[in-house]
Amino acid sequence: MADDQESVSTCSSDESREEDQEREYHGHENGGYRETEFRERGHRDRGDDKDYRHEERYHQNGYREQQVTSRDLIGRGSGAVCCFLLVTLIVGAVSFAGLVLSIISFVRDERAGSPVSVVDNRPVPTGQQDDNYPEDHVYVPGPYNPEEVWLLHIDVDGSNFEYFDPVKGVINGHNIDIINAVCRKANKNCRIVFDSYSRCWSGGLGAEGLMSGWYHACTGWRITSDRELVFKFTDPFQVRSPAVLVAGSGSSGQFDVSGKKIGFVQGWSTNAGCLNRNDEGIQGLPLNSDQAVEYPTLERLEAALTSGEVDAVFIGAEATFVSRNNIVSEDLFCSKEGGAMMMRKDTFLDKWWNPAWRALLASQEYQDLCRDIAIAHGDRPGLSREMICRDPFTDLEG
Repeated sequence: MADDQESVSTCSSDESREEDQEREYHGHENGGYRETEFRERGHRDRGDDKDYRHEERYHQNGYREQQVTSRDLIGRGSGAVCCFLLVTLIVGAVSFAGLVLSIISFVRDERAGSPVSVVDNRPVPTGQQDDNYPEDHVYVPGPYNPEEVWLLHIDVDGSNFEYFDPVKGVINGHNIDIINAVCRKANKNCRIVFDSYSRCWSGGLGAEGLMSGWYHACTGWRITSDRELVFKFTDPFQVRSPAVLVAGSGSSGQFDVSGKKIGFVQGWSTNAGCLNRNDEGIQGLPLNSDQAVEYPTLERLEAALTSGEVDAVFIGAEATFVSRNNIVSEDLFCSKEGGAMMMRKDTFLDKWWNPAWRALLASQEYQDLCRDIAIAHGDRPGLSREMICRDPFTDLEG
């Protein structure tokens, strides 16, 4: 009300005249306001147009009375004005967001043929560096989705590939290093599932764990022709490592398998068929069916050799007990390729794993992982860096 009085007082230079007009104005305002309210209600209730006639009469009676009506109208219309402004702001924000999304889409389309490299902000480990490696492959991972969890099977054989760390209470090894690095490159949420090797492949057939989808892939399985009939594989991230025939520590001289019991791990690529195919340099091959003895685990195989239950075993050269016994053959090969991720044929893990793996292979990070095998996992038996790590120059040709 004070604002109305101040605006009215400026309309004349005569103070007494202003006071008279002020009283007159109050009279009109107080009476007119009640009448306005009455006629508005009448208009809303009865649907007539008395408030419009009332508003027109105020306009004819003078400026000050018109001001009262105007302020009253403003008060009544303030809610509509606020709603209008709010709607305008919302529409403007939506339009601006649409413009921004259109620009982003256009930029992505323009850059589709030349995506940018992933930026790895972690510090480069200190130590001797090997600068003779290809530059990072150009690779753009998809968006991180915490709800999409990739389950990766792993077991432990005690080697520097996979072993249980009793101090930290976790599974460790070079295969774990690869999983962590590839999943980080691919921006994927990966989880390790500890389970028996025999749940992935057993007796020359796909086993229930992988076949039933308990996990998306099994880690580090060598690529063989019979496994490819059942499963598919990612690009190999290990070299094709050799297998050896190992006899007990008391054996010496030329080894002849004639009439001897030879042990194998059930379902592994180092089976009797592979040994029979590599008959050069080993006397007494091929084996008869009663000579081959299969064991469900690597531990059972080692125990059979130690106890004399079998005369020799055929196993990968990375097995932990190989160095404690006598190797009686040259390096033999049972697989088409080295270790990879083995998965069902309806799984698309390879679609994101392979590009991320190639980006890792071309990076300094991979060189560091391989260089540090002896440092990070040097207390474990197993293969050397040269017998584990892939060659970027060979694998990334073309």
